[in-house]
Amino acid sequence: MGEYRIHNANVVIRENITIDQLIDAILENRKYIPGIVVINKIDLADEYTLRNCKEKFPDALLISADKKTHIDELKELLYEKLGFIRIYLKPQGQPPDMKEPLIVRYGSTIGDICDKLHRDFRKRFRYALVWGDSAKHKGQHVGQDHMLYDNDILTIILRK
Repeated sequence: MGEYRIHNANVVIRENITIDQLIDAILENRKYIPGIVVINKIDLADEYTLRNCKEKFPDALLISADKKTHIDELKELLYEKLGFIRIYLKPQGQPPDMKEPLIVRYGSTIGDICDKLHRDFRKRFRYALVWGDSAKHKGQHVGQDHMLYDNDILTIILRK
């Protein structure tokens, strides 16, 4: 550790890592990002090949794009790994549009949504109504700093 200018330190490592990963973390010259392993064309593979893939890559998602096998699982996994959430917009006095969600990053606030929808929405914002996991009750009145969760339904009320 002395050659990395770290003296008199207690180092606590809370997971199994390699020496290379430790050096990379100390030097801060690499960033490890989440990844997924997806194996396509499982409809063309025999049992031996599939079993071999499962042994070599136990966390892999096996799909068939042609036959549409496990495509929904792939979408969910991508949403989760990339940190996306779905927000359904509900115009005032109308039912929510559950067919086309607004896709935003986890941690997005209603102010962020206003910026995405229209440049004037943040200035004209009065309040918002939220249904879903981020709300304490159905149709909760919230401000621009309210953080949204996956599958929330949102109505934005603007000043005229």
